[in-house]
Amino acid sequence: MKDFKTEKIIIMSCSSEMAKSILLFRNELTSRSPITIPHEWPSYRFRSFLPLYLEFLENKDDSLHLWITADLLEKRMVGDIILYMKTEHQETGFLELYFLNEKDEKVYFKECIYLYIRFVLKQLSGKMTRIRTETLMSQTFRIHILRQIGFKLKKREDPYLIWELETDDG
Repeated sequence: MKDFKTEKIIIMSCSSEMAKSILLFRNELTSRSPITIPHEWPSYRFRSFLPLYLEFLENKDDSLHLWITADLLEKRMVGDIILYMKTEHQETGFLELYFLNEKDEKVYFKECIYLYIRFVLKQLSGKMTRIRTETLMSQTFRIHILRQIGFKLKKREDPYLIWELETDDG
């Protein structure tokens, strides 16, 4: 899958080689990488998906997608993105975005989600009619941006809010 970037960030599809390096050769990856890889990167959620992701890639199952987010100017990893489709709801994609810390989220969330929705989802055209994500009720920053993009509040499950966006195919 193609990588997408702006002047500030890049969203790269996680290749099988990168997934294996993160899982098995983390120290070597960190020392040889031309960009800084903080100890906290990737998120624990992303790491937990890596073995499953490798199995999906091997079986040519495209219901799970992983991306890496990096700051081009500072040359460092800043976050990761997970998109998966549940078997019984193939038309619905579930999107998760993680950042190293709250400061990075404030700096990169808006640009990442816009870039992701505008370009990355186009590559998955015809596979989903809607995309869902969740926030905590206290994440007013994310909520504001999701509303700007066109996400609609679908469900409240205190303390979580479930958001949904109809894709162009829907």
